[in-house]
Amino acid sequence: YSCHHGTKHRDASQDHENLIQEENAMKIGKKEVLYDGYFYDVTNFIDKHPIQEEGRCHYELTSRRPAMEHEMNFGSDGKSRDRYKNMTKDFRQLLKEAEEEGLFKPVYFRNAMVVIEVTLTMLVGGYIVMQNDAFLWKVLGAIITGLGMGRMGLLQHECGHNSVTGNPKRDKFLQNIFYGFYMGMSSQWWVRRHNRHHAMPQRFQRDFDMEHLPVTAVHEDFVYDPENIAQNNVLTRNQGFLLPLNGTLFICAINFYYHPHYIFKRRLWNEMIALLLHFGIAFSTIGVWPYMLAKSFMSLYLSSSFALNHTHLPITYDPKHWLNLGFSTLLT
Repeated sequence: YSCHHGTKHRDASQDHENLIQEENAMKIGKKEVLYDGYFYDVTNFIDKHPIQEEGRCHYELTSRRPAMEHEMNFGSDGKSRDRYKNMTKDFRQLLKEAEEEGLFKPVYFRNAMVVIEVTLTMLVGGYIVMQNDAFLWKVLGAIITGLGMGRMGLLQHECGHNSVTGNPKRDKFLQNIFYGFYMGMSSQWWVRRHNRHHAMPQRFQRDFDMEHLPVTAVHEDFVYDPENIAQNNVLTRNQGFLLPLNGTLFICAINFYYHPHYIFKRRLWNEMIALLLHFGIAFSTIGVWPYMLAKSFMSLYLSSSFALNHTHLPITYDPKHWLNLGFSTLLT
C-alpha cells in the first residue's frame, strides 16, 4: 500500500480516537485499512491495483477494521474466509518456522561474491572485444559480456525484492547501480511491472512477464485468434528457432524505448545518470555492434529463464486464494 497512515491501533482505549479519525477520513474522502495494528491510506492505491475492480473489493472488505491476511492479498467473501481460515493459519506457521531458521536473512558474502563475479565477467568480455580485431574474438567477448549482464539481472531481481541487504532504501539504491549502470535499464520501471507480476502471476493479460507479443508467445493460450497478426505471425510460429532474434527485438524495444521513455517522463534523474554512464562507457569501449550482440545474449539468457518459469504452468483467468495461486505458480 502506497501510503502509511502512521497511527498505531493498540487497544480498546483508543476506540474513541479511532472513531474520530474515521469520521475525519470520511469527510475528506480518504480510504484506510487497519492491518496489523496500523492504518494504511489506500485512497490512491485502489485504482493503481493491478486489477482495479479487485482493489476496490479489498477496501470494501477490510475498510476500518482489522484485515485478515488473505484479504490483504486477494478479495474474498464470508464463505471464503471460513474456507481458507485454516490454510492461512498453517501458512503463517510455516512462515514463522522459516523466519526462525534464518531463511529470510540476507547472505552478504554470497551477494558480494556475485557482484565480483559479474564485474569480472563483464570486464573480461569487454577486454577481449577491445584487444582483438578478429571478428570471432569480438563475438566471444560480446557473449561473455552478455552473460555477465544476464547474471546481474538475477541479482538486481533480488534487490527489487529488498532481499540483498534487507533494507529497502539500500536495496533500491543498489538496484539502480546493478540494473541501471551495469545493464542500462530502469529499476523503477522493472519494480512496477514486477509487482504486478507477483500480484497476479500467470494471470491472463495481467502478468507483464508474459506480455512478449508480438515477438514471442510464452504460453499457447496467448495465441487464441489466428487472424490477429500480433499473435499469429512468422516470429511466433517459429519462435522455437527464432528465440535469439525474438529476444533481441524484445530487449531492444524495452531497452531503447520503454525504459528511457519511463525515465524521462517521470524525471528519474538518478536513473538517467546511470543509463548515460552505461551507454557512454559501453559504446566508447566495445562499440555498437558488440554491445548489441551482448544484449542479445543477455536476452537469450534471461528469456530462457522466463520460458522455464512460465510456459509449463497453467494460465489463470479468475481470482484465486493467494496461497493456492502461490503454489500453482511456485516457480515464478
